[in-house]
Formats: sequence, structure tokens, C-alpha cells
Amino acid sequence: WIVLALVVVLGAAWVLRVPLFGGLVKSAITSRLSESFGGRYEIDVVGGSWLSDFEIRGLRTVEPPPDGPLVRLDVEEARLRYDVRTLLGDAPLSGIEVAEVRGLLLDVDPSRPSAAPGSVEPPDLSLLDEFRGRGDVEGTVSVETGRGKAMLRDLRVRYGPMHVLDLDVGAVTLPERVA
Repeated sequence: WIVLALVVVLGAAWVLRVPLFGGLVKSAITSRLSESFGGRYEIDVVGGSWLSDFEIRGLRTVEPPPDGPLVRLDVEEARLRYDVRTLLGDAPLSGIEVAEVRGLLLDVDPSRPSAAPGSVEPPDLSLLDEFRGRGDVEGTVSVETGRGKAMLRDLRVRYGPMHVLDLDVGAVTLPERVA
């Protein structure tokens, strides 16, 4: 009976994972974004099996960061497919097989004042060397140039396991006042 009860409890926990833990996962992700960039973020839905894949839908900036270059970060849908054993090992990013982002809206302004010097550590990009999977990002990026806004629309960035990067841009909008 103990084994049957354990199977029932674990099965119920897996079936109810989103209602039971979805709020905690959303809170952890949005808190991490706020700590990293400032501002406030919300996520509509988290999902996936969580054993081999994870997804978020409806990530949006609710309150922009007060300083720093990031003005807005919105994502319609982001998905990760991974090997959970490798993900929990010494090189976690090597466990990610596929990373996909759809509906990215990234708005940056490099001229915005930054937080106090030294208060924010730059990200350690060497971790990306571990990533052996495939990445695919689609969306729009806009950059305030001081002369106006430059936009890359219908942007698609694909990254392959052999560190091959493919970039497609549907439309480029440059500021009207180009020197």
C-alpha cells in the first residue's frame, strides 16, 4: 500500500505541478529579472512537462527599470527542451538541447544612466561555451541612438551546435536624422 500511495501522491503532484508550483516558478523568474535588470515583470503562464521541457508565455515588462540600457523586455513564448540529468550536472547549459524565443520585443537605450558604477556585475558569458544545443529567437529589437530609434523587425537569430550563427532581418528602420 505504501508504494501505491507514493505513486498516487507523486502522480497527483506531477499532474498538478502548474497549479501547485506555477506561481512559485513565475515569482522566481520575475524576481531574478528584477534583480538582474531592475523594473518589474509579469508572466502569464508557465508550462511544459518540467522533466524534459519548460515554457513561459506572456512575459512582459510591467514597470521599466529606472536606470540602465534595458527599457522593455517582452516575450510571447519561450521554450527550453533539455536533458534533466545533464542539466543538474557540472555543466548545466550543455543539457539544454533547444532554446526558442518567439515574439521578442527588446527595447534598449544605451544613453540611459546606469546604476552606480560597480553595483551591477556584468553577466558571465563564458557559460555560453557550455551550450551545445540549438537556439532560435524571433522578434523585434529597437535601440535608441540619440538621433532617434533604430529598429530591426522580423529579426530571426538561429544558433547551431557548432557555434554557427544565422541572422535574418525582415526590415531595418533607421532614425530620420542620420548624420
